[in-house]
Amino acid sequence: MGYRNVFWSVALVDWRPDAGSPEQNKNTVMERLHNGAVVLLHAVNKANADMLGDLIKECKEKGYQFRSLDEI
Repeated sequence: MGYRNVFWSVALVDWRPDAGSPEQNKNTVMERLHNGAVVLLHAVNKANADMLGDLIKECKEKGYQFRSLDEI
């Protein structure tokens, strides 16, 4: 059927809408970030949406790049 399994390497306990503040969630991701990381963030957590722009900016400042799964 063409399906591919992909497992994340960085995840938060963020499936609850009230889990963590934007700063806490961003810091947790940054502490766990590594080359080739696949980051799982749940959309139900507003803190993730609020910190996403800052997370992307900080990742790029540290030299990380964002790629599709086909490219990694």
